Amino acid sequence: MCAALRSYEQCAQRFTRACRGDITYHSIVRGIPDLMEQHQCSHDGPTISVTRKVGSSCSLSSAEGRRLFCSVFGDPHVRTFREELHTCRARGAWPLLDTAPLFVQATNSPAGARGATVMTKITIIFHGFRDCTEQKVYQAEVGNLPAAFVDGSRNGGPRDTAGVLRVLERDPGRHVEIHANFADTLVSVRHVGGSLSFAVRMPEALLMPRREQKEGGGGEPQRELEPAPQLCLDGCPRRERLQLSRVTENASGALSVMSVKEAQTRCHEMLPEEDFYFKACVFDLMVTGQMNFSHTAAEALQDARALLPDSASAHVAKNGPSSASRQSASVCLLVVLLVLS
Repeated sequence: MCAALRSYEQCAQRFTRACRGDITYHSIVRGIPDLMEQHQCSHDGPTISVTRKVGSSCSLSSAEGRRLFCSVFGDPHVRTFREELHTCRARGAWPLLDTAPLFVQATNSPAGARGATVMTKITIIFHGFRDCTEQKVYQAEVGNLPAAFVDGSRNGGPRDTAGVLRVLERDPGRHVEIHANFADTLVSVRHVGGSLSFAVRMPEALLMPRREQKEGGGGEPQRELEPAPQLCLDGCPRRERLQLSRVTENASGALSVMSVKEAQTRCHEMLPEEDFYFKACVFDLMVTGQMNFSHTAAEALQDARALLPDSASAHVAKNGPSSASRQSASVCLLVVLLVLS
């Protein structure tokens, strides 16, 4: 009983940030301490271990569970794992993702008018896993999209006999894919004109934050640190967000270097549907005047079609968080109720 409750508590805590403001979620969480007190359970102790059916010891992920998608391109525009759509100022280095299998950081530099920025450098660290793969670092910059990790290799090292980590060059100097099969994760990095773009598909189960602990002095218990914001999970901080509509709906050109009509005409040539990618294209052309951004948005849409589990959802542009987080919390509740019964 206590092991089940501790597992339930840990599961619910993983969705604290995702379910912030959700009344149902917070009602569930507030009931956990009462249940633990009722059954005289401590917060420390064993939990229920879930046995995963995996085809290989070189696997972090099972076949079950959802695969989620994130994309960062252009100004940059962010399509988060929760289907939130942001346009960022975000100058300098920003973490995109920090999970058990990989860490991703992008560096954004100024481009055009009105504080616009573009991704000019990306660093991806694939953490070593068991006896299957060594830690590998991939790094790309504008003007240099390598087809190998920084050490010159294209796989996970001597231990990677099963090909669980591979770099594949799809279009020399323009498009590279990295297949992290041990985590059922696929990364796409593109280079168009003067900017880079990033896309990833990975299991929802691997998106739990990497937790760091800080040891207190004098025998004090360890204190858990607040995880840093990640653009793929949290989107842009509010202070860094730019409003697409404030530029794309301003036909006077006061905020732009290209008229909205001309930008729309150019973007329609590459993106016939007026979705998020079309609006991002118009925004980028208006604030930079650089035609390459129409190709950037079009190729970001290609990534969405290729990596999303349902390619038909590539054009979907939701304005708020999806219900996935609330559904995940409900799954936790269902699991513990089944165990307790």
